[in-house]
Parts: sequence; C-alpha cells; structure tokens
Amino acid sequence: MLKLLLRVTEYATSSVHGLVYNIRELSGFPSGFVVPDTCEAYIDLHLPPHSKIDTLKTELEHLVEKPEKKSPVWIPCYG
Repeated sequence: MLKLLLRVTEYATSSVHGLVYNIRELSGFPSGFVVPDTCEAYIDLHLPPHSKIDTLKTELEHLVEKPEKKSPVWIPCYG
C-alpha cells in the first residue's frame, strides 16, 4: 500500500492537472501490532474546475494497475 500511495503522491505533485489530495483514512485488518492481512486507503482528490475527469480517471486506473496482482485496488468514481 505504501508503494501505491507514493506513486499517487508522485502523480499528484508532478501532474499538469493541478491535483491536490489528502489521505483521509488508512486502516489495516486485523488491527493491533501485527502485519495486516489487508489494507484500505481512502483518498480525497481535489480537482480544478477545468479538469477532464475521464482523462484523470484513466490515468489513475493505469497507475493502480501497476501493483502486484495479489493486491486488489478499488477506485470508486463519483460523478
């Protein structure tokens, strides 16, 4: 998950789209002081009004396809 979040950070800071993002929630299961079996992250993306949502969605989908296949990633799209 850390590698994915770092790629999202790199994308957001180097993107010409003017993205701003915030990691809203990060949690692992089971909780406690163990290596979690799964991990979830919720990210808020703030887009400028002139953004092309279809282009951003496609670029982000390609970005998250790079992790290992054993790490499923789900991106909800509201719009």
